[in-house]
Amino acid sequence: MKKRFTHKNKTCRRIISCTLVPVLLFTGLPLDPLSVQIMRNAVPEMTVKAAEEIPQSQLDSYAANTYAFSSGDPKFSEYSQCFQNAAWAAAHANDVITLSPVDSLFVFDANYNPMGNSSSADTAFNGTIILNTTAADFAVQASAPLFESVKDSVNIRRITTNDTIAININRVADVGDTISPLFANHVCGSAAAAPYEWKVTLNANSAHSYS
Repeated sequence: MKKRFTHKNKTCRRIISCTLVPVLLFTGLPLDPLSVQIMRNAVPEMTVKAAEEIPQSQLDSYAANTYAFSSGDPKFSEYSQCFQNAAWAAAHANDVITLSPVDSLFVFDANYNPMGNSSSADTAFNGTIILNTTAADFAVQASAPLFESVKDSVNIRRITTNDTIAININRVADVGDTISPLFANHVCGSAAAAPYEWKVTLNANSAHSYS
């Protein structure tokens, strides 16, 4: 899968950060001073934004642990916003969600909040995503990552055959110099003996930047 960016400086910064960060995370080895300086120059400074206060009435309206949403359903965005509340996210970390496309496309609208909460491992999404399609892949349109925090034990599968199919993502909003991964902001290890396989592809029409 090829990723194309508009500006050379963006490409340089992202290549360096994507190379160094996994080394730090997966080896646990400290970076030498030169590498640290390169990372400081390569990665834009991020400002942490306080989570939006979700009304209790909205949290209470999504008390179940199994949901089915169709593309364009505003209730899916309302549901996703509840993950900003850490206590609610912990209680719904193992939810089972069925997503149904409309005209072969599932749209994550502008009000969608990436699922999962990065407060702790207990608040990362660890449920099941069922893709209600018979197509070879599951086409989605999104302006942000699909997950805020997700465990590697999450099962993403087709509804009838239970096999793993690719999520074909069309990123429709240019993130500019901000850090905005294509699939998830945080992926947490679950210590599962056999983590589930995920397949993610980039739609040919996606011409916007991501990291």
